[in-house]
Amino acid sequence: MSKTAQARVLTPEQFAHLLGEIKEHRYPEKNTALVQISFKLGLRVQEIALLQIKDVAELGPETSGQRSF
Repeated sequence: MSKTAQARVLTPEQFAHLLGEIKEHRYPEKNTALVQISFKLGLRVQEIALLQIKDVAELGPETSGQRSF
């Protein structure tokens, strides 16, 4: 039996409201990044949890040991 219903998504207004709420709580930069990854890339929580820095940031010889993100 296949599912035919589409996932519910936030409207642009709801998304903007969510980002505004995030700014009022602890670690707004981190939480904004996580929400953006989820919504813009379509990743689920488990997929985000498995991400490693090498998956999202490219470290070259000139930036070894330094953050590039």
